[in-house]
Amino acid sequence: MSLLISANRLTHSYGGRTLFSDLSCGIFENDKVGLIGPNGAGKSTLFKILSQMIKPDSGDVVHRKGLKVGFLQQTVEMDDSKSWFHHLIEIEPDYAELLQTLSKLELTNLNEDLKFSECSGGLQKRIGIAAEMLKKPDVLFLDEPTNHLDVDSIIWIEDFLKDSQLSYVLITHDRLFLERTCTKIFDLDKKNPKFLLVTEGDLAVHLEKKEQLITQQRSTIEKMKNTLTRETEWLRRGAIARQTKQKFRIQNHAVIKGEFEDLKMKVRSKSFEFDFGEKRTPKKLLEIKDLDFSYGDRRIFENFNMLVMGTTRLGILGRNGSGKSTLLKLILNELAPDKGTVQLTDGVKVSYFEQTKQTLNLSESVLKNICPQGDYVKYQGEHVYAKTYLERFGFNYDQMELPVAKLSGGEKSRIRIAQLMLEESQLLLLDEPTNDLDFESLTSLQKALADFPGGIILVSHDRYFMDTTCNQIMYVNPPHPIELFSDYFQWEEYFFRADILQEQEKIAAKNMKKQNTKKGLSFKEVREWEGIETEIQKLEAQLESLQKESQSEVVMADSKRTYEIFVEIQSMSEKINILYSRWQELDLKK
Repeated sequence: MSLLISANRLTHSYGGRTLFSDLSCGIFENDKVGLIGPNGAGKSTLFKILSQMIKPDSGDVVHRKGLKVGFLQQTVEMDDSKSWFHHLIEIEPDYAELLQTLSKLELTNLNEDLKFSECSGGLQKRIGIAAEMLKKPDVLFLDEPTNHLDVDSIIWIEDFLKDSQLSYVLITHDRLFLERTCTKIFDLDKKNPKFLLVTEGDLAVHLEKKEQLITQQRSTIEKMKNTLTRETEWLRRGAIARQTKQKFRIQNHAVIKGEFEDLKMKVRSKSFEFDFGEKRTPKKLLEIKDLDFSYGDRRIFENFNMLVMGTTRLGILGRNGSGKSTLLKLILNELAPDKGTVQLTDGVKVSYFEQTKQTLNLSESVLKNICPQGDYVKYQGEHVYAKTYLERFGFNYDQMELPVAKLSGGEKSRIRIAQLMLEESQLLLLDEPTNDLDFESLTSLQKALADFPGGIILVSHDRYFMDTTCNQIMYVNPPHPIELFSDYFQWEEYFFRADILQEQEKIAAKNMKKQNTKKGLSFKEVREWEGIETEIQKLEAQLESLQKESQSEVVMADSKRTYEIFVEIQSMSEKINILYSRWQELDLKK
């Protein structure tokens, strides 16, 4: 395999903190790499260094001569003064090449005059991928490609990447997405030797390798601990020995102790202390009866009924705009139903994690967001020093004084969770709480929710998190009836089966229509049927001639003639398809 990108002994710091040092790796042809690691490890920085967007403090990144790099930003942006189509045709003026790419990305049926902002989040991401693909990159970098997408769009991108011949590197916290799209894992973590652990294999293989590494490190720690104990005992006894030997042993003891402390810090798992506490929870929390709700002429819910108990762990799946967040707002009484009732049991308090995290005051410090006045917060009935409380969420004293606007996405999510844990509630409504959280944060949140004694209604694009947190999945897909599933994979099986059935129904309906119109051919239709075959043969001969002409060196050197031939080929192909469809229609009537 050809080496595309080589990184040698990279060192980089940010804000006075070393992110990584002496790091080396390579990206080869056909590599499908997932870059993972805890928040703050430097994934985005390494991403940009490997793509040569920024330079490291020291070390080298070498790209193969002539290497073309694509970079899909987490949030795709395009100027709305032009349509999405005009943006793409500026990148690739060759209409044939453009149509070929749009066909691969299933964008040929999208209105060419649409502004980029008028497209859904899934379509925007797809258009962003098209823009990068048209640059014909040798390697594509994708930063959180699934963030803020509905599950249908995630599955589409998943399938596209899995089936493509692209070499790519992506950052994502979506474990199922990683498992299905990546065949190599880069794990950036200070616990790893030289910061980076590389696994040739999928995420499941990597997790096994990482567990073995940590086990080995712990075994090494135990051996070093025993050595340290012996050395310490010897030093304390003050044994009689030559001065030089004693000096050596004292120095050796200091070296072992330094290595021991360093390795112990590496192995120590970062575990955020998420704990929503133990609260008395009524058996029934919420009842929705005969609910109707519409946006304008679009019906979202019709005659919808739901009972939420103290043991409810409900995950909600659906396309963007299908009504997932709407349901949460109906429960919060921020929206009123057209018909029916949404009734909370008396005394039940609700905590709401909003997707936009607008509850956070961005201009205020982290500390002030938790404790606007004084130095203590009330947590589970006890007064706790606010800074001590924040430490359990991974914030150091310096970060506590920073305005929230300067926090990363994952840090903002953690501070919002910290706010929620100060509330007394029996029902949690969580709208995309997993966005930007690293694996350690997700694991801690998952554990806290498992221990929560109340009901949970969760909207999340993280399918692993939803499947392990929830005991029931609800699929919202108006105008179709709401469907319930026991787990995510049962829904996925239904989703793919529904697509196949829908396609089969279309074919069956088309055939039925043809059969119903079968009454025999009129004299005029017989003449038409006989003439069509001759016309198709004539057009196919002309088409073959045009295709041969398009491959000649003279034409290929003339972009204007190339385009003219392409238009003729397209027009002729369409005529042949129309004639062939008419021939089949008449043939069925015979």
